[in-house]
Amino acid sequence: MQEHLYTVFRRELAMKTKYVVAKAFVDVKPVLKKALPLLKGKIGIVTTVQFLHLMKEAKQFLDEHNINSTILGQVLGCNIEVTKNSDADSFLYIGDGLFHPKGLIVQKERHVIMADPLSNKVRELTKEEIKRFENIRYKGQVTFHSSKNIGVLVSLKPGQEHLVAGLTLKKKYPDKNFYILVFDDLNFASLEDFPFIECYVNTMCQRISYDDVNKLPRAVVDYSDLQ
Repeated sequence: MQEHLYTVFRRELAMKTKYVVAKAFVDVKPVLKKALPLLKGKIGIVTTVQFLHLMKEAKQFLDEHNINSTILGQVLGCNIEVTKNSDADSFLYIGDGLFHPKGLIVQKERHVIMADPLSNKVRELTKEEIKRFENIRYKGQVTFHSSKNIGVLVSLKPGQEHLVAGLTLKKKYPDKNFYILVFDDLNFASLEDFPFIECYVNTMCQRISYDDVNKLPRAVVDYSDLQ
């Protein structure tokens, strides 16, 4: 039944997709110069597709300033696979926004320095921010294990669709009742229609588990924390 449901689900999602790379043509050196005092030990450089073409230039600049660095590559959405086998002491994220740096903190639990070539600003995630992420994760896990009725958030969006992951939870936790809640765009208000749900498992974008936790009517645990 699960395999049939998954096949139908995938067929409904099938569509032609065209990817367009939008490069950011900026000078990366000024922001790297600002970041130099924060770069200690082995540095793993990560970025998004907009700045990927600047990585060789960035590493060359760091080499010239005696910074031990390695280009790890592109982080994509919730995927930070390029950091999986890294022995870096810290990560240097070249890009804008907090989403990817937060993902590095949550999944890798290492020091993260953010260098934004667009705003020419540098900052490092503070211990307080790291502690907040840890508390959110802990609360979600504790609530999940003490709850009976679980709502599993599943996306219809290609690249974020993890229906099978949600369905396998029943086998792993047979004493719990799982309700699969499928969305294209997650409507937080609609979750109020399921007052019996005690905790959510998020199989969608990880941003929901950490950035949007206050929008959910119940505690949430990310699926990755249950593996």
